[in-house]
Amino acid sequence: MNTKVLLLSAFTVLYFLGTQWWYSNKLSGACCGVAVAEAAVADEATAAIAAGATLPLGFKWMNANPILGQDFEAYKTNSILKGMTEDNVLQITGQYYKGEKAPEGYDNMGLARAAAIREMIKEFVPIERIDISSRSIEDKVAMETAAFAGTSFNWMEALKKETTTIVEVDNESTIYFPFNSSVKDKNTDVDNYLQKLSERLKQTEEKLSITGHTDNVGEEAANMTLGLNRAESIKNILIAKGIAADRISVISKGELQPATTNDTEDGRYRNRRTVLSIN
Repeated sequence: MNTKVLLLSAFTVLYFLGTQWWYSNKLSGACCGVAVAEAAVADEATAAIAAGATLPLGFKWMNANPILGQDFEAYKTNSILKGMTEDNVLQITGQYYKGEKAPEGYDNMGLARAAAIREMIKEFVPIERIDISSRSIEDKVAMETAAFAGTSFNWMEALKKETTTIVEVDNESTIYFPFNSSVKDKNTDVDNYLQKLSERLKQTEEKLSITGHTDNVGEEAANMTLGLNRAESIKNILIAKGIAADRISVISKGELQPATTNDTEDGRYRNRRTVLSIN
């Protein structure tokens, strides 16, 4: 009888210990598994944020809406606004791949991207001091899936409105004209640039596209003609320097595609321009 009692007591103790062991290793283990899974999700989210933060300002394929990274505020202060003085002008150049479709109202996706950035920063830079332009970039692997910079920024000194002036950025140059003029006046910098451009074209198979623009003073039809005359005047100078006419295409946008506002004299001057793109 005593032996049975002892055996029953031992069985009860073992059952109790086994139950405690199962509870600790199964239920607690499941709980820890949830914690581990939650930690993994958190790490994945952190990694995703970190990956996105590599670009403070970027764009996706076929999209003109800017993507702002974690470091955008620092980038805006230390890069975009860093060169700002009392009167200089910020040129925003929107980049685009040739396969990207142009949004309605724009010649290409690059211009749409530049316009979006202009709208975004006009609180910090007066819109009359912002010019927009565009340039195509070389196709890259994963260009349709990976974010890319999409814009570049360049501060320009205030332009002299009484003369023809020129601004060069990469493979695109802009020649600014005095009011109602379609003929380039005498300017050493412009003359030197056109000479250098003609020598480059002679040594390569590159082609040149020239687009004439105007301000909004006057009739739209007259401005379309004026823009074309400005483009043709530059083309004729290059032909005189030995460049074949079939390597130079000209087009006019007239007043339809201003680089900046037409509400100020300075803005109207910067809209009276001819854009030369090497391709």
